[in-house]
Amino acid sequence: MEFKSEMEITVWEKRCWICGSTKGHITSHHTLPKHLRPKKNFICPVCEECHKKLNKNDVQGIIAFAYKIQRSFEELKEMVINMVAHLKGRGENNG
Repeated sequence: MEFKSEMEITVWEKRCWICGSTKGHITSHHTLPKHLRPKKNFICPVCEECHKKLNKNDVQGIIAFAYKIQRSFEELKEMVINMVAHLKGRGENNG
């Protein structure tokens, strides 16, 4: 499923919606976890500390995120292998 910006409503504010803090980094929190693939989503501002508390027990989300990182790493690894092979080929043709 391709995600499109019209599928989400984002509130841009510099105050955490949980604790009210304006200090530190304010991040965006998907109220419906992305790994559930909601048709629409609402994104609200929260501070880093509250964001960590919100996501602390979201084991399924953590697993989905780890899998996403693993896929990205594998894709990057494949790109590096291909680039090295291409550069070696260029070196052999110039030698």
